[in-house]
Amino acid sequence: MIFAESKCIISICTWIELYLKRLKHQVPDSTKLAIVFDIDETIYFPCQCQHVSPPPQIKRIYDQSVAYGFQIYFITSRIYSQHNVDQTWHLLKRLGCNDFRGLFLMPENYLQYPNASSFKTLLRESICKEGYHIALNIGNRWQDLMLLPPFEIDEEAHAARKLMLERSHNTFMIVKLPDVAWISVKMPTSGCCPWYE
Repeated sequence: MIFAESKCIISICTWIELYLKRLKHQVPDSTKLAIVFDIDETIYFPCQCQHVSPPPQIKRIYDQSVAYGFQIYFITSRIYSQHNVDQTWHLLKRLGCNDFRGLFLMPENYLQYPNASSFKTLLRESICKEGYHIALNIGNRWQDLMLLPPFEIDEEAHAARKLMLERSHNTFMIVKLPDVAWISVKMPTSGCCPWYE
């Protein structure tokens, strides 16, 4: 189900901010709510247009979540190594993302598509098993948001995914995906920060 779709990040983020504010007042213990962020092309854009700070609208959502006491998790497809963990940790600090409960990088054996979606799905499940309720999940690729089937076998699913990708390539979307309890934000996959063009 698509709740909102726009090329304007301001309208999408306004919706999200109101959603988080409502959750803060509705849930007795806000520390049991989790917000999951992807990193690359979500809160950091690894290209020549990268600014010192992350996209201001997404950073505002991060800051709002921290202020409300929500638990922040970063789940990235960056390959796990101690060097990459240290580098990513320092990157988040430089971006002003100093408060988070978890930072997860992907083991190399998950690198082959579509296993990245399996890795991220398993981690979201583990967050829930710890007793947290994921309230919001933000990423720029569908593999950040949902479990993707093996499309080389399921041609119908592959066609459906291709249609979704074509529709959302340069569009911000707020979606409620099947079989999950949380709201997801699908960012554009543009390879360049859409806030500073």
